[in-house]
Parts: sequence; structure tokens; C-alpha cells
Amino acid sequence: MMTDSEPLFDVRERTGNPEHPLVDDVADLVFERAENPRVDHQDAHLDEVMATVVDRYGSETVRTIIHRILVEGLC
Repeated sequence: MMTDSEPLFDVRERTGNPEHPLVDDVADLVFERAENPRVDHQDAHLDEVMATVVDRYGSETVRTIIHRILVEGLC
């Protein structure tokens, strides 16, 4: 669980869909960042972690996890 002092990743803002991000939009953003990690960015470490996770578990598993978090509310 994240505390109020921890930085938050605003999924709705980042996907360009402020009303309700589609699972595919979020997954595509994760895969894009995993394939092309940002070097000089404050969240570059997250891109590297996602690259490792996608490489280790595969895109379908990652997509399923994203779905379960966004749609089913599982954490």
C-alpha cells in the first residue's frame, strides 16, 4: 500500500484518457516504456523494472496483472 508521501503514477493522465484508461492503453504504455526506457527521467527506474518483468514473465502475464489491478481492483 502506498502512503501519501510516496509518488503516484497517474495512469489516467499518462495514457491520455482522463475519464477511464483502457487496459490496453495502460499495457501498451508499459510495453513501450519497457522497450524504450527513459534515461534522464525521474521514473527511469520504473521503466527498467518493467523491462525486467516483461522479459521474465511475458507480455500476456503482465497484461493480465494490469487487468486485474485496473478492472478487478486486486493489488
